[in-house]
Amino acid sequence: MRDVAETPEMGNEMGNTAKAIWIKWYPKEALDGMVQLEPLEELAYRRLLDLIYVTGNRVVDDDRRLGRMTKTGRRWKQIKSALLAFEKIYVKDGLIRNKKCDAILAQYGRDMAQKSAAGKSSAGKRKSLSPNKSTSTDDMSVVRSSTATKAATKATRKKESQSLDSSPKGEGACSPKKPILRRKRSALPEDWTVPPEWLEAAKAYSDERDLSGIDWADEAAGFHAYHTARGSMMALWKSAWTTWVRNAVKWCREDASGKARSAKGVRGGAMADAFGRLRDDLKQPS
Repeated sequence: MRDVAETPEMGNEMGNTAKAIWIKWYPKEALDGMVQLEPLEELAYRRLLDLIYVTGNRVVDDDRRLGRMTKTGRRWKQIKSALLAFEKIYVKDGLIRNKKCDAILAQYGRDMAQKSAAGKSSAGKRKSLSPNKSTSTDDMSVVRSSTATKAATKATRKKESQSLDSSPKGEGACSPKKPILRRKRSALPEDWTVPPEWLEAAKAYSDERDLSGIDWADEAAGFHAYHTARGSMMALWKSAWTTWVRNAVKWCREDASGKARSAKGVRGGAMADAFGRLRDDLKQPS
């Protein structure tokens, strides 16, 4: 591609007719076509082609001006005769022309006309769509009206709900839900001792199952040592003690000897001893 643009010299000679256009340039074809030309003839021919393109095929056949513009001076007349003889140029209606330039400029004109028509068509389509703005405005009005209606309905429902909440209590009135009170969890105190009623309940539970030999005071000590060592936190320690008692009775029943004995040999006592030792170790200064 070659950018054939106006130069100051061209502007002075051609006035405001010169303009920049893009053309395809094939180097091998150009070299083959100019192989018979002398250096000055080739220079003049190349510059003459550029002048034809930038003026839109309006290079006037004026020897004095063309001598300056092709930089050949007084030799231009002789060079023009050679170019005419080689059929590189021809003169028509007082203008210097070139057959290939004629074809390229004609195609360029058609392309520009097509682009101009496409631009006008696009502008016409945009203009024809402009009346739809009122329709879009109407649609937006409907949307805003619908939104306002929904907001008003929501506000009305909220007001009715607040009215029901503030109405006096009576038949059909909804009573407020009572808050759920959750017990606070706590750890067993260091000086904890099993309450007497817990011991009595545990003894009664084991006696009913013919396991009267369990030492529940010892189990209570194991219970305390176990949960203290683990750092257990309970909301209902009585429930934890009940679970401990049931497990102690269960494991005593499963004893292979079939004899009821202290949970030291089953679960509670052994675990109590272990956790008791752990607790004592933790208490000792390092």
